[in-house]
Amino acid sequence: MLKKETLEQLREIIREEFGKNLNDDELFEFGNCLLSYFELLAKIYSQGELNDSREVDFKIDSNLTFLRNSIK
Repeated sequence: MLKKETLEQLREIIREEFGKNLNDDELFEFGNCLLSYFELLAKIYSQGELNDSREVDFKIDSNLTFLRNSIK
């Protein structure tokens, strides 16, 4: 949930950048959609980081390469 102060800052940004005046309901909906969008991006990024860390190569010498998942 967004704080009232944060919503007011968002209202001002929208007014300055886009010349649009949102009423309280529109602002609340827009703010929550924006928050949900960035939460989704954070989850996708975190999942990608997790997958990347699982696929790091360990090189023993120039001829051998092991994936972290294959080491138990």
